[in-house]
Amino acid sequence: MIRRLFVAILWTLILSACVNDDEPEVRTLVAAGEQVPQFEVVLSDGTPVSSQSLLGRWYVIAFFDTSCSDCRRELPRLEEFHLMRPDVPLLCISRGEDAASVAAYWQSNGFTMQYSAQPDATLYHRFATAGVPRVYIINSAGIVAAEYLESSIPAPEALAELVP
Repeated sequence: MIRRLFVAILWTLILSACVNDDEPEVRTLVAAGEQVPQFEVVLSDGTPVSSQSLLGRWYVIAFFDTSCSDCRRELPRLEEFHLMRPDVPLLCISRGEDAASVAAYWQSNGFTMQYSAQPDATLYHRFATAGVPRVYIINSAGIVAAEYLESSIPAPEALAELVP
């Protein structure tokens, strides 16, 4: 009886994870070894950034939604990474969330990393069909070196070691 209850709770947690988007299947559209899709964003400090402007540098892209419990768990860990490795550009990009919501969340959590609030999921859908948080490590040639989803995201220390 207890085992069945445990299994039922476990399945409920799995099924309620932030991969439950409008899309029925979580698919990665850009995987390790592939070219990063072309993009341009403006960060919260007003800095424009693009895939072209970052060529020659390693960087990290993190897609998130502040209403996602998994994202709320991972964003502080990404902040730790940012504080450990301020030399590595970290692009936190919202998946269909307005600037006011993201700014309020950042302020309430004391985050110092920059973000780009995207009111729709157009940019996100160049990378995947569903599932956040989603982290990509991009090498200096603009190739995805690694891609992580939800609980597979490395701890801040390990992430810092993955980026030269």
